[in-house]
Amino acid sequence: MIIGGLPEVLLTVKNNQFIANAGIDRTNSGGSDYVTLWPENPYASAKLIRKELMNEYSLKHLGVLISDSHVSPMRQGVIGSAIGIAGIKPVEDLRGRTDLFGYTIHFAKRAIADQVVTAAHLVMGECDEQTPFVIVKGVKAEFTNQEIKPDEVHMPFNKCLFTNTLKEYWQS
Repeated sequence: MIIGGLPEVLLTVKNNQFIANAGIDRTNSGGSDYVTLWPENPYASAKLIRKELMNEYSLKHLGVLISDSHVSPMRQGVIGSAIGIAGIKPVEDLRGRTDLFGYTIHFAKRAIADQVVTAAHLVMGECDEQTPFVIVKGVKAEFTNQEIKPDEVHMPFNKCLFTNTLKEYWQS
């Protein structure tokens, strides 16, 4: 779905998330005649990579995150976004917990997978760094052997702060 855009970049929704140009990227793809696409099923790809790495290296705990860069509303610059997840719980629900001063959290959830990916992008870079993957250690994440489903990360349009607030603009 195309939402709108600027010269040379469209704001789209792909796999239930906002992403520039539907994730089609010309940078670092091998020249002006080539583009890089997302895997057809990023979650299945992450699951397969995780299975192969765990078998090859006899690992007990491993999370695999497939990522892309994306923009945040009203912010300059790009951050990482997990587009495929396997082996870790991607979101930590903080609702019902209290903060340092006893205030009950009503809305917040931590996007663990996206936060790890954003940290990894600091090392991987965006231009000519030639770092296709990063091993991140010491992350306080819950590892799991359960299959991660996209709906554990994504929310419906009517529950999203941005899309619900701006629905009159993107529905027209």
